[in-house]
Amino acid sequence: MRSSFRATALAPLAIGVVLLVQLAVVSPTNFGGYDEWLIVQLTAAGRVSMPYAERPLELLWDMPAPLLFPHRLSAFLWLHGIYLWLSGVLVWHLFMRLAPEQPTTALVAGVLAAGWAPHDFLRLNAIETVAYSGVLFATLAAASLLLEAWRRRSTPLLAAAVLLALCAARTYESVLPLLFAAPVLLWADAVVREDRRRRWLFVLAWETVIVLAGLWSVAGVLLPSEGSYQLTALSLDLGPIGVATRLSQQATLHLWPAVAVSWTELTTVHVGIAIITFLVAAAAVARRHAEAVDARTLALQAAAGVALAILGWSVFVLSPSIRTAARTQFLSAPGVAVLLASLIALVSGLAPARARKLVTLALAAWIVGVGAARTGAMQKDWDAAGYWPAQSASLRALATLVPDVRPNTLVVLIDQSGAWPATFTFRHALRLLYDERAVGLVPGAHDFLYPAHFVAGGVSCEPWPVIREPWAAAPTFHRGSEIVVLALAADGSLSILESWPGALPAASGAGYAPRTRVVAGSPPAVAARLLGDAAR
Repeated sequence: MRSSFRATALAPLAIGVVLLVQLAVVSPTNFGGYDEWLIVQLTAAGRVSMPYAERPLELLWDMPAPLLFPHRLSAFLWLHGIYLWLSGVLVWHLFMRLAPEQPTTALVAGVLAAGWAPHDFLRLNAIETVAYSGVLFATLAAASLLLEAWRRRSTPLLAAAVLLALCAARTYESVLPLLFAAPVLLWADAVVREDRRRRWLFVLAWETVIVLAGLWSVAGVLLPSEGSYQLTALSLDLGPIGVATRLSQQATLHLWPAVAVSWTELTTVHVGIAIITFLVAAAAVARRHAEAVDARTLALQAAAGVALAILGWSVFVLSPSIRTAARTQFLSAPGVAVLLASLIALVSGLAPARARKLVTLALAAWIVGVGAARTGAMQKDWDAAGYWPAQSASLRALATLVPDVRPNTLVVLIDQSGAWPATFTFRHALRLLYDERAVGLVPGAHDFLYPAHFVAGGVSCEPWPVIREPWAAAPTFHRGSEIVVLALAADGSLSILESWPGALPAASGAGYAPRTRVVAGSPPAVAARLLGDAAR
């Protein structure tokens, strides 16, 4: 019994260690320049809703980071990694529940579900995508609870599964196809097949909630009079040829890197450590179990993996605006992992019996190595093009120049460096830095969510109505005497403009006196914690 327990505990440990090695090269400050400060500030304030996107629980899965480690960007990366690890463990767990005679294949599926996303560069932006890894975990956990509820004939477990599924659906509408298909697990279960009436009652309860959640989400996207974020930002193309083409593109982005390899990316110490770690852990699991190889069963599992992957991509391929793998390899990861693990087992079944485990481990280690190599390569891209250095440097300079401000101060940033491409990004950074005493504005930057108007006597800031109450973002008016104008030069240097700049409408700057808005003292305490958190 103790040996069995050790073998069972070893697989989750192996998945976690392999993922940890892969994420070791990822920086917590991979900033795309837009959503990061918005997410950090909203979660610090305890707000989880993205009302403009009709996602009332989108930031729910981010909340452990600010609650446990306030103002630490690295906490989001750790949380992101935990969700990915738990998702891999749940894929392994479900595989073992449905096919207990294939522990090595189950382990490979779990490892790949946690770590195989070869082209999803946003997966390395933990702050922006911890919601995606969180909702993936919630979806898999709900499906696992559904299966367990059926096996135990437990109505409380069914209620818990349905509640978790509803939370996932109201977090992110793209999980709905996967949730809708989850009851297939009850027919795939080889342990309990009797009691058809109860099974159909379980399925009916589950599907009723999922369908209602789907209608709720669709109504939120299609019905708002001012237009929804999804339809504004993304166009739809429901033609079968376009959908099939985009589906093929997504499949290629997720699968082709397993064979189309950059040898330069592979020749790093990081990749070698990942491969060795996987081989040691997987060999320990394989040594304890005899693998039953049934080509027909493995082919059916591979087909199931294809179906799961298609469900994961299904919502994304409805829009021609989605042309890359950004965010698209989270929900398809379980299906792709099952597909690859089953194919590896099928290929290894062609080898002599004594060599099958060796072939399985070698093929799986190859994909693990490629996944680690792609992670390292994408991190280099983030190091070269991320917004963190410019944004954090300008905020550090701002905290020195302006330690604090009087309430209702508008900080206008004339940005010649391109560090702040959107006003909402700068605005939420300032709300965090000055505890909501300052409002930020970047003239000429994207005014998404926070349009502003220079008028006679001052500046009127008018947040979208949909976010005003949920985010405590009331409209504000700032007289010229309540404004501080900063200039961020192309070289990154920051200065306070002592007189109203000619680049801004003169009628708005009457009474401009920036020094009267600045409160002397030490830089905000939050600045040191947030802006100094750049270590990997």
